Amino acid sequence: MSANFMPLVYLHLAASVGVTAVSAEYPLTQSHTIQLWGSIVALFVSLFVLLALQPGPLKYIVFLVFLSAAGQLLGPLVDRLQAKGSLRPVLLIVGGIFAGMTALAFYDNKGTFLGTGPYLFAGLLGLIIAELIGILLGITEAVGPKTFQSMGQLFAWLGTFLFTLYVAYDTQLIRKRAVKRGRVDYVDASLGLYLDVLNLFSNIGSLDS
Repeated sequence: MSANFMPLVYLHLAASVGVTAVSAEYPLTQSHTIQLWGSIVALFVSLFVLLALQPGPLKYIVFLVFLSAAGQLLGPLVDRLQAKGSLRPVLLIVGGIFAGMTALAFYDNKGTFLGTGPYLFAGLLGLIIAELIGILLGITEAVGPKTFQSMGQLFAWLGTFLFTLYVAYDTQLIRKRAVKRGRVDYVDASLGLYLDVLNLFSNIGSLDS
């Protein structure tokens, strides 16, 4: 692994967050429904294409589409946080968590967090299933509004805890893969950390919105 590998990964990460932030500030449509579902479709399609592409200019173009779709999806949350004056505190909390867990991952030379991968994935899968069940219960009105809101808060806390650990895990995973792989792919390397930041912001923002 070259000495400038991780700095370039973090440079890609910073640029990715910047593109998402700009996209969140400029919605492409005034219809929240179209913005929501259009962003979800674009996000997942571009992600699958992205993972299949080899490093090159085309991959960066698809990555840009992915980042823009993520920004459109986060737009309403950003608006709510700005209206409450909570956007800056949320960003500071996310930045603090990311910096702290990154430092911990670098300090841990034994790669302890790499062993948590299967447990983190199981936790993520369980959280997704629980959230889908919660949405179904809300749509069918099987639970009241207060219970539904409480469930959302619980899921947000669990998501925050889960992706806090994912920051350290993905940091160590990137470093491990960089040693084994000869060909450098900065998009793939920064994607995991980007998703961690995105989910931390979404979950912590949901707690405060």
